[in-house]
Amino acid sequence: MKNGEIREGSSIGSTASPEQDLVERSKLLGEGQTSTGCSWDKCLICMGIFGGAVGFLFLVLVTAILVAMFTLPFPRHASCSVNITFPQRCSGVRDALIHQMHMWSGMNNCESGGQKCLYEVTSVKGNIVSGTHTTPKFRFMDYITFKFGHEEGQCIVEAFSTSAFWFAWLDFGTNYCNIHNLVEGMDISNYTEQTDNTICTQYSTANCDKY
Repeated sequence: MKNGEIREGSSIGSTASPEQDLVERSKLLGEGQTSTGCSWDKCLICMGIFGGAVGFLFLVLVTAILVAMFTLPFPRHASCSVNITFPQRCSGVRDALIHQMHMWSGMNNCESGGQKCLYEVTSVKGNIVSGTHTTPKFRFMDYITFKFGHEEGQCIVEAFSTSAFWFAWLDFGTNYCNIHNLVEGMDISNYTEQTDNTICTQYSTANCDKY
């Protein structure tokens, strides 16, 4: 081989200029290929398959949720209605309830677990007491109302708790426990509760020591 001669096929001493390389890449793109040699058609097909799979899984998930919502015996929104009967006048029951909500307004009672804390009285109007309860860990808020009425020497309380979040459906019995924990904390004996799963989300499995 003569000095300075370049063997055919060798990559040494390539004479392709940057402008020529750019032209070649443009030709590839014009022919439906990426700069790595992948066909645009194949890429679009792959993207379509992936998008279809994601859409199908989303549809299955939504369908499963809707089927569960219309077959399980729970309210359509996370909430709980409880009728509570106390063997005494409503004035004493109402005052005890408000006092208990104030006692559990801070975080102190939840330092070792549970959710018997972060209650707030928002209004007291006649025979209706309204308030909120916020879960200590995730800070989800629920609205609570208590309506007091006398009947045959007893105090009948219509209690209701509902999630402030529109998308909430299951709540692990939290809305029931919002009410039950307060009533239990009032330390009034011989009261009775009346509710069920159809008007109180996950009532039958609620664990009020935890929630």
